[in-house]
Amino acid sequence: MNIDQFQKLINSWYREYRRDLPWRNTFDAYSILVSEIMLQQTQVSRVLNYYDKFLKTYPTFSALATADNKTLFDLWSGLGYWKRALNLKKIAEIVEEKYEGVLPREINTLKTLPGIGEYTSAALLCFIYNYPVAFIETNIRKVIKHFFFKDEESISDKEVYKIAELILDRDNPREWNYALMDYGSSQFRKNEISKKVKKESFINSNRYYRGELIRFINLNGEVSINEVRKLINNISKCEMTNSRLNLILESLVKDELIINNGEKYFI
Repeated sequence: MNIDQFQKLINSWYREYRRDLPWRNTFDAYSILVSEIMLQQTQVSRVLNYYDKFLKTYPTFSALATADNKTLFDLWSGLGYWKRALNLKKIAEIVEEKYEGVLPREINTLKTLPGIGEYTSAALLCFIYNYPVAFIETNIRKVIKHFFFKDEESISDKEVYKIAELILDRDNPREWNYALMDYGSSQFRKNEISKKVKKESFINSNRYYRGELIRFINLNGEVSINEVRKLINNISKCEMTNSRLNLILESLVKDELIINNGEKYFI
């Protein structure tokens, strides 16, 4: 299949099955930024439960920049990866203080903002400004590998990116990238058994306990190390060593997700 045939196939499918998602109905930089940060490592179905409520509470960069962490956490709770919410707030603060309330549109500048890397910076340019830029994410990678590297293994992202650039619709890159993402999401779903295994292994992971500790601390305001140990003993399937608990707490403090004043932990 050549590039022209491939584009026709994807566009034909997309015209019939395009997903109507709220962040696709706007070119507002702030709204699209919120969606991109929320969608990092999170399924669309989950984000849909938070997106509108978040924008109603914090409709602009200035509103988010002045948010208090407790209210922000309560709003984000259940979406996971709490650091994304803090990154979003930090971005709002930087945009207000340094860029007069306007999100930068230079890709290298975007990548200096907290939580924005190679993919997110390119996606923001594409989805906000319809800028012709290729990028790779999970679903786009699936589509390209299926059609252009079907019988090959160990394909690097560098090779995948070359194809992404070749097939890019430079007249309407925004809808083209949405089309690739929708096609990949719809046609190449993950194995449910794999999901179950990952979920079971997650329950005893440090990331799981980090999330539980953040929720507990936010709910109780300030907590002591003894209160933290009691929580861990109640939810842990196996006894957690003090060294592991300390390591988890230290990582949360280091990532600026919680604060420790020597006696208490708080948000």
